[in-house]
Amino acid sequence: LSTALNALQCIGISGPVTLNVAPGLSPTNGQFILNAITGASATNTITINGNGAVLEFLSVNTNERATLKLDGSSHWTFNNMTFKALGSLTGQFGYCVQLMNGANHNTFDNCIFEANTTSTSTNFAGLVGSNSATAATTAGLSASHLRVTNSSFIGGYYGIALNGPSSSPYSDSNIIENNIFEDYYFYGAYLRGL
Repeated sequence: LSTALNALQCIGISGPVTLNVAPGLSPTNGQFILNAITGASATNTITINGNGAVLEFLSVNTNERATLKLDGSSHWTFNNMTFKALGSLTGQFGYCVQLMNGANHNTFDNCIFEANTTSTSTNFAGLVGSNSATAATTAGLSASHLRVTNSSFIGGYYGIALNGPSSSPYSDSNIIENNIFEDYYFYGAYLRGL
């Protein structure tokens, strides 16, 4: 999976792409920071059918907290995947997924976002849409046309923290539907300026 994601980042696409992860694949340990993919569009989408695949990462870098970060990267669909942020201690960080800088038209369906369940720190969250590398609640056009459906959020200070801009143009058409939030510290869903 890591080879395929790196190839997409380096080469780009010229048509729709679907990746099917082999069932029973061992967890993939690593951080994935994806910028805009050349050629990605409403027609040329990227779909990853995870078949239960697990991406996990332990971050000790305050500026890169996420297991999967979509930094202006759009037109992705992630199906049936688990994103784990392994951080739990002081000096560790853990966003399962972070969207920023107009990461638009992305979908997460039937996924699990698993962050620390005991910490009281804002350094841990399931899914963050914020235009700050280091704060989960910074206003800005982090994501529009986001769909998060049929998924589970476990742990974190925030299960999901999704922020739009404080002035026009605002975020548009974000759908958070039919999800389960459990064992979070303070906010299951923190939605602002959407």
